[in-house]
This record gives sequence, C-alpha cells and structure tokens, in this order.
Amino acid sequence: MTIYSFSHQGKKKTQEDAILSFQEQNIFAICDGVGGSSQGALASTFIIDFVKNYGQSFGNNIENLLIEASKGLEQLSINEGIWTEMATTVVIAKMIDDATIITSHLGDSKFMYFSYLDESKNFISKDHSLKEEFKSAGLVNQDNRSFPFKNMITKYISNHKLPNITDFDSTIISGIKPNDLFILCSDGALEHITPTDLGKLFFENILQIDKKWLYFDNLCKDLSKDNASCLMVKF
Repeated sequence: MTIYSFSHQGKKKTQEDAILSFQEQNIFAICDGVGGSSQGALASTFIIDFVKNYGQSFGNNIENLLIEASKGLEQLSINEGIWTEMATTVVIAKMIDDATIITSHLGDSKFMYFSYLDESKNFISKDHSLKEEFKSAGLVNQDNRSFPFKNMITKYISNHKLPNITDFDSTIISGIKPNDLFILCSDGALEHITPTDLGKLFFENILQIDKKWLYFDNLCKDLSKDNASCLMVKF
C-alpha cells in the first residue's frame, strides 16, 4: 500500500483544509472548513484532531465518531465564546481489512474508488450540495461544469447543528485488488479535472503513477483558486 497526499492553499487568504493520513489505524480523512475565515480552519482542524485521537475507540462506526466530533466542536465554541457558526465538510475512510473500506461524508468533499481490473466497481460519492440536487432533478447537465447559481453545500458539521445518523452517506467497498485506488479530496482539488477523468489519468499507465500524481499535485498547486487537498491510497 502506497499513500500520496498534498494540501495547497490556492489563491485563498487562509488554509481551511485539514488532512489526516493515520496509517497505524488505517483511517484517512479530509475536512474543508466553511466560511472563508479562521473559524473554518478551526472547525476542520478540530474534527481531524478528534478523529485521530478518538477514532480507535469507535471501531468501524465512523458515523458515530463524526457525531461525537460535532458535539466536541459545539463544546469548543461554548468554551471559547464563539457564537457565530463555524463549520466544515468531511470525508472519511477506514480500512476494515486488507480488502475492505468503509467510507462516509458530509458536504462536497469527495470519496472515489477506482478498480484496476473491473470498472463496474468504480465508485464516486455524490455531493451534498445545491448543484447536486439540480443535477439529480435533471436541471443541470451531468457533464456540465457550469452552474448558474452560487453553489451551496446542504450538509456539513457545525457548532450550530449536530448531524443525525441519517445525514451521512456511507458505503462499504469490498473485494479490493492490487493496483486499485481510493481517493479523498476537497472540492478545490477538482476545479480543473472531473473525478472520472482523474481515475483515467492514473490508469493510463499504472507504472507511471508517481509521475501522474506529481502532475495532479502541480495542477492543483498552480491553478486551484480554492484550498485544494487530496489523499490517495494505491493497493
């Protein structure tokens, strides 16, 4: 198993993404702070630290882990006298064994799984966002990047509203084989490439995956306007 990661500030004034690659516990996560302020950064960093410090106590119940992390964020805001909303998206993946992953997310931070031998097993999470709702309703072309309104996320972790277990979209990926990939990323990492094209990029020549990763890393570093963070695991 090989792990790749990057986190770039982009053109934004602050870095609100936080990333976790905790190989000892086989748990990986990315949070993208909401709000364009230091409070977004505080929210994302707090959730990542909570997952790292307490993740093992929850076993494979990653939804309850994130609910408890949300309660911790609420308590932090009370302790620090922060009454305005601080929020973050989250995507998390945990390896149950060498061939099985469980993943869950809130918001538009994304999980992707690409099978080297069987494309029918590929999986790309759906965002909790206004744009995704318009797509599902057939009001926006699925392949069209443009969106006529300001996109808004519809689910996230916040000190003002605790998520319910039903808010999470969770998936189990099983039967993982050598050369399969899973990817976690904030939305800023997908400004200039679609998730499907990202999978194609890495499988065009699997022997050059290090070079392909460097290309993707530099693409985000040079062109992303938003914070851009990504973590990839190759089996």
